[in-house]
Amino acid sequence: MHKTYMGMDIHKNFIQAIAMDEKGNILQEKRFSSDLQDINDFIQKLNSKDIQAAIESTYTLYYIYEKLKLIKSEKHIKMSKLNSGKKNL
Repeated sequence: MHKTYMGMDIHKNFIQAIAMDEKGNILQEKRFSSDLQDINDFIQKLNSKDIQAAIESTYTLYYIYEKLKLIKSEKHIKMSKLNSGKKNL
């Protein structure tokens, strides 16, 4: 099973996300709404069951975190916050 690395830059009305493989090749880069369906669509297109996600630590962090937890049952997603004293969620 290959590992995928995903970064999410969270804004008030949208998310800018990028996903890369273990070699640094960009698998997908997209701007989308913070709607659960849009987040799920981005993750499902990755075709990976092992995802390491880095999420920007902003006031909307836990809102996005809760949405990712809903998706997590289908995929193994390990989430980390950026720019925070607490590293893993």
